[in-house]
Formats: sequence, C-alpha cells, structure tokens
Amino acid sequence: MSSSQKSFLGRGALGKLEEVLSETSAESVFLVKSPGAYEASGAHLLVDQALAKVKTRSFDGFTPNPKWPDILSALDLFRKEPCDLIVAIGGGSAIDIGKLVSFLALQPAAPEAYLKGEEEPSEPVIPLVAIPTTAGSGSEATCFAVAYYEGKKYSVAHEKVLPYCCLVDPALTDGLPPLWSACSGLDAFCQAVESVWAVLSTDESVAHAKKAILLALEHLEAASRSPTRSARDGMSEAAHLAGKAINISRTTASHALSYTMTSNLGIPHGHAVAVTLGAVMAYNYGLGEEDCLDPRGPG
Repeated sequence: MSSSQKSFLGRGALGKLEEVLSETSAESVFLVKSPGAYEASGAHLLVDQALAKVKTRSFDGFTPNPKWPDILSALDLFRKEPCDLIVAIGGGSAIDIGKLVSFLALQPAAPEAYLKGEEEPSEPVIPLVAIPTTAGSGSEATCFAVAYYEGKKYSVAHEKVLPYCCLVDPALTDGLPPLWSACSGLDAFCQAVESVWAVLSTDESVAHAKKAILLALEHLEAASRSPTRSARDGMSEAAHLAGKAINISRTTASHALSYTMTSNLGIPHGHAVAVTLGAVMAYNYGLGEEDCLDPRGPG
C-alpha cells in the first residue's frame, strides 16, 4: 500500500512547519505531543513560535503503545472543537494517535467499527503533519496506525491514514537517552530486514529497505553509545526509509510476535522485535519450494 506525501528530511526540517501552515491556510491546529518529548527534544521552541498566530488545542494524555481509551479521549477533545490541521510530534505513539484522530474525526460510524475493519471511511480526513522525535518507527511515512483495544493489538491500514506531510529533523533526536536510541533504532533496522523478505515486497520497497539496513549498520551503535551528528542523521534517515519500505511491504513475523511481549511484559517495542529477528531469519532461510508462500519462490 503506497501513496504520496509532502516530506522534508534533514536538519532544519522543523523550520518548514510555518510554510506548511501557510500552504494549508490553517487557522486552527490540534497538537498531539508526546509527554516530555515535546520539550526534551527542543521541538517546542520552533513549534510554539510557528503556532503563535493560529488557534491551538493540545493533547498529551496518553502512554506509549496507545490504548483505545487514550485515542477516544483525543478524538472526543478534537470533536468538541474541530481544527483545520493536526500536528503530531513525538514517537510512534504520538504519531499513531494523530493519524487515528485525523482518520476517524469526520467518519459517521462508531470508531471501533473502523478499528476492526467493519466499516470503510466515507468522509475526508483532517490533514496531518507528522514530526518524529525518535529514529525508529518510521510512522510518519506509513499509511497504518496501531492501537491496543482490550489488550489486543489492531492496525488500521488505509491510504487515508498516511500523513499529509512529514518533517523529519534529526536534531530532535540529539537528546535521546541511550536505551531509547537503541530500542527505536532496532525497530527501524528490524522493519527494514523484515521488509526485504516480506511477500508483498517490491523493487521499490527493497531499495528503501536495503539503504535503511546499511545506514543502521553504520550508525546504530554510535547513535546508542556515543552519538554524533552524523550518527543521528543516519539513523533518522534509516528510520524514515524503513517506514517507506514497510508502507509497501508491511512487516512480518518478528513484529507480529513482538506486540504481546510489549503489551504483557512491558518490553520496549524495538527490543521486543529484535528478540525474535534472528530466529525468524533462520527459519526463513530454511524454506523451500514446497513451503514458501511467496509466489516468487524462496530465492
């Protein structure tokens, strides 16, 4: 599943927010921001300035790996006073909440019906600007969003979920602690590896994934242990490319297995994915013509 979006990648990308606000003629903004990360990343310095001339309402009442009640709270707050544009700043959880509010806000049926795939969207979505403060999920580049409903992970996948615009500024990751740098970086690396062997992979997705893998192999350890500007820049690009890759191919078994570990045991998502990546790779390596589901064959 692939679509197009406006994207800005590189140091200084956050400065493009005012340009995006002007292009969309937004007079009101619903700001979804990760608790703590909004200030810790330094995003607030430029974002507050950019939003100074528009009416802004904020939501930050959620925890990592967004639970359905958190999403409903955000949706209810938005619907009480709808805005022209949504800006989501933070890790994958903040961006997923922004995506779901954008996607669900104008739809007529119960939100759960879209979450469970019982209804298709009949109304337009609210434009979303996604701004990641981690180098991991690549959520800013994908047309699906994750939510946990009654302890079970659901993924809403639709071309309308893809953000209208993303601003990927590596400077926002400069202050990430080592653990989060490692876990988010592992998520990006695993996504790229899984994308290469995914049944839905294409030449385009494999090209994105291979570049992401090479960047992660070069920069992940440094970004986690002794970060430099080059390492941060490299991992931000790797995460974005991995997101573009899985937007086409989706993820595979390692991601599917990770969600229960994260939900039930509290293991950070990227760490949980990495736990099984080697075993899944070894299993896939042993597939032959008789048990390979990819129509292109096991080669």
